Amino acid sequence: PTSETTLVYLLKHKSRDAARASWDAFRNDPEWKDVAAASRKAHGKILAKAPEATYLELTDYSPAVGAPDAEKVFELRTYTSPEGKLSELHDRFRKYTDDLFQKHGMTSYGYWAPTDPPASGNVMIYLLEHSSRDAARDSWKAFLSDPEWKEVARKTQENGPLLSKRPDAVFLKLTDYSPRESHMAEVIKLAVNGAAGRMGQRIVALAHGDTDIEVVAALESASHPAIGKDAGVVAGLEPIGVAIGSEVPVGVDVVIDFSMPEAAVKIAELCGQRKIPLVEATTGMSAEQLTATLMLGANTIGVCWADARTAVNVAMKIVRDAARALKGMPEGVDVEIIERHHRYKEDAPSGTALRFGDI
Repeated sequence: PTSETTLVYLLKHKSRDAARASWDAFRNDPEWKDVAAASRKAHGKILAKAPEATYLELTDYSPAVGAPDAEKVFELRTYTSPEGKLSELHDRFRKYTDDLFQKHGMTSYGYWAPTDPPASGNVMIYLLEHSSRDAARDSWKAFLSDPEWKEVARKTQENGPLLSKRPDAVFLKLTDYSPRESHMAEVIKLAVNGAAGRMGQRIVALAHGDTDIEVVAALESASHPAIGKDAGVVAGLEPIGVAIGSEVPVGVDVVIDFSMPEAAVKIAELCGQRKIPLVEATTGMSAEQLTATLMLGANTIGVCWADARTAVNVAMKIVRDAARALKGMPEGVDVEIIERHHRYKEDAPSGTALRFGDI
């Protein structure tokens, strides 16, 4: 049985070239050679055949996850699509399936696409986390019986099936030597939306100076004059090797948005679709834009504020306390808000002033 003869593991490399170099160094390491020789002497041949290796890339909708739980059961699933249908299969997972997995108690641990043909043209691989095998069985039963899933399956297969055969599924348990560190314990890969603005530049500069953060994307609208320029140079630094662009790349851990209202709505929608955590700090939104932003990013917005400065938030608390104290005054209270900005200020009244007005 597979449970007695098979070991499955996943390695992360910076690139294919880095993987090749690492494997070459590993095989030529005298320490490894000694370990291999000692193992053969003690146990004989321990591999029945050459290892099978598949290089994978995370999809754009693959979630950021925490440390694996040794008490959980993992399900490795491989889907094969008919020719020309792989993008539709990914789109179904991106828009519907992953949310339905969560609805029925299944935690997705990653979605991958093979990088080498022929698998790169018709195969996707993903990993689910379950509390137990019984829980997995119950979750799949509920999922497959869900009217919402049935409608999704019907709608997405109107032009033909998205699978050419039944999925391959293997249940796995963590070994006692499997690493327990969280994926997010590594350097955080940050995208800054509105990177050429005053606040965006400051975020880029601060993040670049933090050893726990890597700026991997700096974003502006496609027509912005800063497109193509190095984000570090725009922020007043030395070049950091990140050109300002308009697309969020795969592998981003979090997005900080200091842009304009229209752009904020769009980035919230994208982050919602791809399940990328979003810190929303754009101001000046109308009530409709704010509602749309919060709805589109409902599952991903971790922080949404009118002003990020500590002093302003302290002032808001003071104003809130004063408003409560004066609320019952029989003669009423007149309130006037006066604000002054630099000449480059885009929105007036500002989000901060509007927030004071709401209070």
